[in-house]
Amino acid sequence: MKNPDKIGVDALPSEFNWENFEGYNFVGDKTDQKGCGSCYVVASTTMLESRIMLYYGEKHDLSSQFPMQCNFMNEGCHGGWGLFNGMFLEDYYTVARNDAPYKAMTEYGACSKYANAKPLAKVAQTYYVGGHYGGMSERDMMWELRARGPFLLDFDAGHEFMVYSKGILSQEGLPRHVRLMDDTWLRGEIMSDQIDDAPNDMTYEEYGLQYEKLTHSTLLIGWGNEKKSDGTFTSYWIVRNSYGPYWGEEGNFRLRRGLNDFAAEGENSALVPLLFNEDGTQIRPYSF
Repeated sequence: MKNPDKIGVDALPSEFNWENFEGYNFVGDKTDQKGCGSCYVVASTTMLESRIMLYYGEKHDLSSQFPMQCNFMNEGCHGGWGLFNGMFLEDYYTVARNDAPYKAMTEYGACSKYANAKPLAKVAQTYYVGGHYGGMSERDMMWELRARGPFLLDFDAGHEFMVYSKGILSQEGLPRHVRLMDDTWLRGEIMSDQIDDAPNDMTYEEYGLQYEKLTHSTLLIGWGNEKKSDGTFTSYWIVRNSYGPYWGEEGNFRLRRGLNDFAAEGENSALVPLLFNEDGTQIRPYSF
């Protein structure tokens, strides 16, 4: 893998997908969270699996159950944040999926059941894409994804998402940041779907947004463009959901890109992975 710091913004292609990069799939397995509000830990575990493949060139099946059961910063099946999952794994670790299979439930005091499970991976650093909360733009997201691998995409999953089956998901009406704008011309420019090969550079801060509601965690794995009948294009993200391989477009969905639909382009986090050696006693450094 090329050192991510050497990948320039100008090198971003018009289409990209980690599920099919030079014939290889660098995204972790498709998981169904079932009737448990564990999207945050499923997405962050799949991110860790994906980035281990990129940073180490090895595939490892990691447990979502272990951090969901043991992480005191989140609330198990009642929800949580992938960012907090990364922070937990900075101080602790996670184990192999076979050592702590997914149960779609947690039990009081059950973390001790995994006391003898061998450490397999942890996190060196958890960070906001763009450097800080609200500092991320469409261009930052594309660079982070291409340079460092899949990362969390948190958004407000409304009615449109609940009934999704295929195609490009988009928000009904104007996104909140566009409604707040006084400049009619700028609003029109932002809402234009025509592709000019220039990703949006505006951040939450520049839109004047301080907070938006987020209800679901997924994994961003790629982007693309779809040509419309009038010759223009719609830009989209390719996103891995946590409802199993038979939901949506083989477990994924496409989301309109560049307009912050469902507040998906303002507050997303990523991590730097670390692997233990075979006996689980020492960290193995990665090298590009």
